Amino acid sequence: TLIFWDNPNIRQHSPDLAVILGVTNPKHNRNSFNVALEGVRPRLIVEVVSPDYRKNDVVTKLDHYFQCRVPFYFIVDREQEEGPIHLMGFRRTRRGYRTIPVDIDGLLWVEPLAIYLGTRDNQVVCYDGDSLDELGDYTQTAVKWQMEQQRADDEKQRADDEKKRADDAIKLLDEERRLREEQATRLDELEQQLRNLQNGPTQD
Repeated sequence: TLIFWDNPNIRQHSPDLAVILGVTNPKHNRNSFNVALEGVRPRLIVEVVSPDYRKNDVVTKLDHYFQCRVPFYFIVDREQEEGPIHLMGFRRTRRGYRTIPVDIDGLLWVEPLAIYLGTRDNQVVCYDGDSLDELGDYTQTAVKWQMEQQRADDEKQRADDEKKRADDAIKLLDEERRLREEQATRLDELEQQLRNLQNGPTQD
């Protein structure tokens, strides 16, 4: 998605990945994103370096994104095609971007998303910030979400079915109670009619 900035000195960019929080109508399909009109800016941007244009991502955009007040900037760096991946993270301060250090396991903390970035088999891997479970790629995550959504839908359907059965049982009990009350009332009326017949007509 093409991002138009609210800084007249910076041209538009098309980041490889941009996370934008607090967007009005987030489900609206946008061909571009205008920071000034939307009233929010990307919370973080990720660029995957192309070795032929490495300077653009590592130097030029680092300056541009700072001027555009992007709080977090992450770079998936590769100096050569099929070369080893190097992860870099930057957090914006008043004076410039400050490097986010990797931990002893080589993981890079992504604060806005509460996840870690790491590498395995020369690919980028995302890990849950609490459990450190691997989150999987887009397809795996989508399948997992669909399965979880299906389970949630099934549980809701079971709960709705149980509630309907409970409501039907209550209606049945109410109907049985109503019939018993009608029968009791009718029996009282018949008993009263029988007593009247047994006592005979009233003499004045």
